[in-house]
Amino acid sequence: MNKEKRQSLIFRLSIITFDVSAVLLLCLIVAQAYVRWSLNKDFSFLGGFGLEALSLLVLGQIIALSYIYRTER
Repeated sequence: MNKEKRQSLIFRLSIITFDVSAVLLLCLIVAQAYVRWSLNKDFSFLGGFGLEALSLLVLGQIIALSYIYRTER
């Protein structure tokens, strides 16, 4: 496997990983908002600051992938 194919594969894999994590984060936020709105105002899927920490991790992933992709071009 040559270098360009490997870089293309890694880039596609990282984009897929980002898409999955962003969609899961969005689904978790929507589900928690729905449960808080309809059932229990004090409900949380992730206790403490779990949702905020997960959001920061996804943001860090976006920044890291953007930086890596920018330096490759």
